[in-house]
Amino acid sequence: RYNKGMNKKIMDYPVIVRSDKRTGTNAKCYAAHCPSLDVYADGDTVEEALKEIKKSMELVVEVNKSYDYEETILTSVRLAF
Repeated sequence: RYNKGMNKKIMDYPVIVRSDKRTGTNAKCYAAHCPSLDVYADGDTVEEALKEIKKSMELVVEVNKSYDYEETILTSVRLAF
């Protein structure tokens, strides 16, 4: 969808946040993952992890815009198990 007056596309991406431990120190942290963009980030709090994943996602989207892809397909696959 487009934001009226700004000519910007607005996309909603799912983000998964899980409690985790930092490698090496085992300190508690929160790991965030955006499967659609295959981006990861972490933070000491959920809010910090979300702030960091948003920055990472914006960077990935900006870099991807610089490539002249002929075709991009966004789809999903359903698994039953």
